Amino acid sequence: EVPAEPGAFAEAILATATDLSKPGHIPLGHAMMREKTSQDGLLKRLKRFVLSRSGRSRLFGQATFSGVNSGRAGVVDKDVPLTRREVGSRGEKLAADFLKGLGYKIVQMNFRCRQGEIDIIAQQGECLVFVEVRTKKSCDFGTPEESVTFAKREKLISLANIYLQTLDTLPPEWRIDVVAVELTPDDEVSRLEHIENAIS
Repeated sequence: EVPAEPGAFAEAILATATDLSKPGHIPLGHAMMREKTSQDGLLKRLKRFVLSRSGRSRLFGQATFSGVNSGRAGVVDKDVPLTRREVGSRGEKLAADFLKGLGYKIVQMNFRCRQGEIDIIAQQGECLVFVEVRTKKSCDFGTPEESVTFAKREKLISLANIYLQTLDTLPPEWRIDVVAVELTPDDEVSRLEHIENAIS
């Protein structure tokens, strides 16, 4: 029987997942082999999925909702830390929204080629802007922008030139910017800084 309340429904799904995680259940064991993760990791992913699909901030008692301006987009479960990939994706979305607020036009997100990826390609007037987004939850080993090494700078320049070769008409000017995003342990934005022409 499906519970009527969204919160109960979510708990029911998690209860089912817990049952499936018992030793000897082949499907979950196969999933663990495919994902190369633990039972606990799979349950955390399912919990985050249920929260995102339900869109209800009262599920599990600790999920919160707020807009981009305060650094939170959508429902976030504080009990489930973001993965490294999720931290990066969150930073890229925050950077894109920030640039839009400054009047930039987002041309493309996550341009990929064999040599690598450009996080954001934007337009500011006649200038084409390639944006590298660096997001960190801890500055123990330096700030986000300090993580852009010399090798990374050279790679970004190479990627920018590869993208330019795909265009029928070259822009009058282009540059490479860096957006540094720092998140608190609760995934709130503590700092977002846009550094123009950071790489030349």
